[in-house]
Amino acid sequence: MTFHLDDRACEDAFARAWVKARDVLGRIDGTDYQYWKDELHRVIKGRGITTFKDENGRRGYRGIKRTGREGVPLFNAQREAVWNLLFEPYQARLEHRGVDDFNDLIRKAVEELRASPLDDFEDYAMVVVDEVQDCTLLELQLVHQIAGGGPNAQLLLVGDGQQQVYAGGWTLSDAGIPIVGRGRVLRTNYRNRETVLNYAQRIEAANTVDDLDGGPGFVLRDSEAVLSGGRAIEKSVHRNAIEAELIAAITESGFSYSEIAVITHTPKEAFSYRKALERAGFPVLPLVDYDGTQPDVIKVGSVRRGKGMDFGAVFHITESTDIPLSELTGGERDRAEILARQTLVALTRARDYIWVAYFHD
Repeated sequence: MTFHLDDRACEDAFARAWVKARDVLGRIDGTDYQYWKDELHRVIKGRGITTFKDENGRRGYRGIKRTGREGVPLFNAQREAVWNLLFEPYQARLEHRGVDDFNDLIRKAVEELRASPLDDFEDYAMVVVDEVQDCTLLELQLVHQIAGGGPNAQLLLVGDGQQQVYAGGWTLSDAGIPIVGRGRVLRTNYRNRETVLNYAQRIEAANTVDDLDGGPGFVLRDSEAVLSGGRAIEKSVHRNAIEAELIAAITESGFSYSEIAVITHTPKEAFSYRKALERAGFPVLPLVDYDGTQPDVIKVGSVRRGKGMDFGAVFHITESTDIPLSELTGGERDRAEILARQTLVALTRARDYIWVAYFHD
């Protein structure tokens, strides 16, 4: 089985499909270019869906539950528009150019393992996956197959639904992985000092979460800190003053550069703040290039790059909102939940100190 990954060709294929789809899909409230890109890659292709209607025991796009995307309900006519105007033109463009996207690569790997399972000389005693809440369904199916497939596959999956930073969702049973009687809840927080944890517990990041298989989950606000102390600073900052406030806050924090990370929502924001710090004379390193060995530099990157890491001090800048998450609806709620979860992840990268700036116009 062969494949040809080409990210630029995939970006071009989506952009071309969107040109024709936006007149219809762009009118759906609470959605934008990125929303539909996530719908394609996380909901449709990330679940291995290849048909619109159910066929031969396989679920089609028309009938699936769009877990994590309920804020924008899509009815049959709208789903048909997504399929005909976005998915099919995108796929046709990839096939015309003879390229695969990342989901195609994962799908082919799953198919290969199902057709030719690992033998006794190739198999693994156990497969361990961290941050499992941000895997796609296809990626879950892949690790399940690597572990041998079946109900007794030896898997150790660690995840927290409240810290999901990508769109879309699933349950473990969707991937054929039963966890009834096999799951354990971790309640003790060893990373964050008490004040840092207490502040993070205030973030309204979809406090109704499940155990990744539809059962009741455990939220950060109920966890207990082992480390005492810590410091949390919150500021309301005008958009035009953010860079100056960030520079002053880092200078006044007292932390060495090696202990500091600036964590943003997007790579674009990270690039902007990194350049501002460089102009101010700070030694800076993109988080994507950080391997844990570089001393005396401030790390700057998006929350997706910061997942799984920890630092002495974290500086985070996010939007100010006056409307509680519980009062939002539609696409606004979906977007607000993702932003809140990203803020939660950013803040819990800090051990000792957090500085949070909420910007406003």
